[in-house]
Amino acid sequence: MLEKKMSIFFYSNKKTLFHLLDPRVKILFLILLFIIAFIINNVYQMIILFFLLILFFIISDSISSLKKVLYLFLFIGLMIFVLWFIFFKSDEKIYFYKNLFYYKGVFNYAGLYTLRFLNMLLAGLLFLSITSYEDFSYGLLLFGLPYPVAFTVLLSFKLVDSFINSAFTIAEAQKARGNDVTRGNIIKRIVSYTPLVIPLILNGIKKAQNLIIALETRGFSPQNKINIKGKYKITTVDIVFLILSFLGFIFICIYL
Repeated sequence: MLEKKMSIFFYSNKKTLFHLLDPRVKILFLILLFIIAFIINNVYQMIILFFLLILFFIISDSISSLKKVLYLFLFIGLMIFVLWFIFFKSDEKIYFYKNLFYYKGVFNYAGLYTLRFLNMLLAGLLFLSITSYEDFSYGLLLFGLPYPVAFTVLLSFKLVDSFINSAFTIAEAQKARGNDVTRGNIIKRIVSYTPLVIPLILNGIKKAQNLIIALETRGFSPQNKINIKGKYKITTVDIVFLILSFLGFIFICIYL
């Protein structure tokens, strides 16, 4: 059964340390996590980062977000590992059954790149779990990005959320008419989703028209300036968290 809880968006308003951080600190923390995942070239260190990210999910009470995409992440990780296992080559072959062989170092190499990609996905998921759309867009503004750019980011998140909800609504309506898109094999499901496409496109066009009218009615212009001074303030907790994050980053760069 299709349900609203299957939404791809993960933020919930909680009072954890991570949720209460300033948007600018959250964005910098995300960038640091991406850089760390990119520069680490050791499987064991990548495993440590993986469990550290899981710990962040526990501290921020965002395990529910991870559960939503657990199978998707496992599938992506498995596919990346298999692809690297197939296409990786080295100078030494190791035979394990008759003429079947694998290249030396393939497990280390495939594991490293699989964990690197998964850690980046986890970092992004953590950010989406602790940061609302508005905080993200305002954070971009506070970093000096033009208002049209920040507004576009905010609008894209909201529109995708709206389209997902519309898709679930249309799917439920089709199910009531006897077209259950959740039953059958993969081919049958793909065919069952076909009747959803046209209503979804028409619904999207209608939403776009309504959005244009709403923006014009409120006098929206890309040249408008939004005043958010005083809305966000860097606190002592933000400073301490940022310092610890940078110290951890420096430690990794020097010693790992």
